[in-house]
Amino acid sequence: MANEVISALISQLGYAMPSDPNNLIYNALDTRLLEKYREMMVFQQGATNKTNMAAAKTNKIDFKKWGKITRGGKITEVSRIPIDPITNTAKTMTIYEYGHGTGTTEVQRAYDSLDTFEGAIDELAEDARIVHDLAIRDTFYTTTNVMYAEDATGLGDLAASDKFSFALMERLISNARLQKMIPFNDNGSTYYLCYIYPYHMNQLNNEIQASTGNSVKANNWLYPSQYGGTKYLDEVGKYRNIRFIETPILWQGVDSTDDEYDSYKTALIATGDANTNTLTALMTGRQSSAYADQLLPSLRTDTKDFGRITEMAWYARFGNVLLQNQNALKIYTGANLS
Repeated sequence: MANEVISALISQLGYAMPSDPNNLIYNALDTRLLEKYREMMVFQQGATNKTNMAAAKTNKIDFKKWGKITRGGKITEVSRIPIDPITNTAKTMTIYEYGHGTGTTEVQRAYDSLDTFEGAIDELAEDARIVHDLAIRDTFYTTTNVMYAEDATGLGDLAASDKFSFALMERLISNARLQKMIPFNDNGSTYYLCYIYPYHMNQLNNEIQASTGNSVKANNWLYPSQYGGTKYLDEVGKYRNIRFIETPILWQGVDSTDDEYDSYKTALIATGDANTNTLTALMTGRQSSAYADQLLPSLRTDTKDFGRITEMAWYARFGNVLLQNQNALKIYTGANLS
């Protein structure tokens, strides 16, 4: 009877029943955990994967960030080609342990064994994805490059009406060039990525629909169905050479109940005028934030109380580092939607 239950579980999860039934549940669920974890994450899309460098048996990964050589030029027939040494800067990525767990009882498994195991694994995999993605997000925020909406020069100078506007996006385009941000390249089409909060999308939509002076700029806004190329998860549109990803898990000061994604920051509450709660956006080019999976999430199990309680947890080791500061920018805006 036990093997029949195991066989039913394995079949439901989409795997064939091996000849040896030992540890079948563990192996199948461990595979399912990893498969779901590998689904695309929001901030992972703009980061660089350095996993191949994470094989050393240490919690430190040292690598070089290469600098540019001086520009070449005209040479004469009898002169030698000038040679510049390639400069580099040492970077260190620290690997940390991560994990989280849940538990099931013998009674739960007896009454609803398939859903209990499957539901627990789905929750663990989603938790692992969120934890890793938020670690990448927080690395983007370590950049020293900052821009404020409208004419604000700091958080204390920001007003609720300082919105994410088309005028601001023009400044982003100019700033990316002046900051020497390296764009992504998709089959010859170069672009930057910008993560925006849902309020920002509402602010842009209000401007698109209004008959203001910036409505001419709004004509340059394209929705994903209007342009080609591979689409990003949660991509909502493109303005000139910036592609926008809408996500509610950016740092913000408007939703104090968002504990799951750790996005609510008290430093972003009521800065400037008394009604201002600040929102943030992130803009990135290529090679800005990097991550490395030294150990991909794996399933760990433990039993207690003579097997009546089974605890399951995911465990992983990974690290993050800001690779090129010039390729990241954090933006602060007000949250007024009118």
